[in-house]
Amino acid sequence: MDRKLQLCLYCPTLCLSRCPVSLATGNITYSPWGKTSSAWRLEKGLVPADRETVLPTYMCHDCLACREACNHDQDVPSMLAETRIELAGSGHRLLSSEQDNFDMEEAWRLLRDTAPSWRRVEECQALLVPGRELLDKDGIKILKAIFNVLDLVDDKVVGVNRDSVLECGHHPYSMADMEGAKREATRAFNRYGRYSRVVLASPHCASFMRLKWPQMGMDRSKQAVTLLEFVGKKVDVSNPGFYPKKVAYHDPCHLGRHLGLYQVARDLLKWATNHRPVELAYSRNRAYCCGGGYPVDSVAPQTADRVTDMLVELFENSGADVLATSCGRCKQRLKKAKKGLKVFHLMEIIGKAKK
Repeated sequence: MDRKLQLCLYCPTLCLSRCPVSLATGNITYSPWGKTSSAWRLEKGLVPADRETVLPTYMCHDCLACREACNHDQDVPSMLAETRIELAGSGHRLLSSEQDNFDMEEAWRLLRDTAPSWRRVEECQALLVPGRELLDKDGIKILKAIFNVLDLVDDKVVGVNRDSVLECGHHPYSMADMEGAKREATRAFNRYGRYSRVVLASPHCASFMRLKWPQMGMDRSKQAVTLLEFVGKKVDVSNPGFYPKKVAYHDPCHLGRHLGLYQVARDLLKWATNHRPVELAYSRNRAYCCGGGYPVDSVAPQTADRVTDMLVELFENSGADVLATSCGRCKQRLKKAKKGLKVFHLMEIIGKAKK
């Protein structure tokens, strides 16, 4: 860990222009260099651990934009997460898992009431996992669109039950609660063994299961498939051009830079509109974060809002009518940022196709 931090410590220039937090604040302390420098000083005991010195390690959206500009392939978000976990273990925690008000019973009631009755089954071949960002009243429209799209592609195997609302461990991990992350991940890992496929609508869950679970000694990579991939393989593209709007696409960080899924969404939008989607000034591996990445929006919500505003400005300058994304969290952030903004989940657009 010390050697990894030192690589960033003595290389301050390559990624300074890529971090959304430093761009939004203009504060070099919140650049990748500044945050890893803070982590190194804390690890060496050169500064006392208090809110001011610990805060920079939390000012990371885990968007991986810095790694795309790094000649050394440094994973700064993971290093900062390790630092937060170590600090939390010694009593220096800025966020508490007690702040997490996610109610699994309420989430299951919402999902149960939204899903078609025939998809509510205890034993199913493939399990749909919406992710916590869709399991509240703001996510109902997207959930309905997902079920509509599954019908559109003649899916007969995807179902939902109480296992659908299990935590993957990503949220407690981002809050520096490694014990909680392992506990939630282990429970989900054990339950998911019942299914041939686990269809993940949440990019955060997808990247955490595919990339972090194996590091914890658990691997469901042969079962885990993103909703985007699942639909992309099944959709019938013989009837293109049903959506008349000019659409720009925002690449969610956890689908794009984390998992490398850039093209599937663009292919689906080209089918839906009969045109290539509009590319934002910063897209694909250079895409801006939406501002919804944990834990920044919890410790510094105004900074997260400024990050969201930067993405809104890119869209407004793109000439597109509509902004599409494949992440419920991204849609929520963008809708909140500006009233009346035309932003949709990709499934909401695909769901307008006719059989």
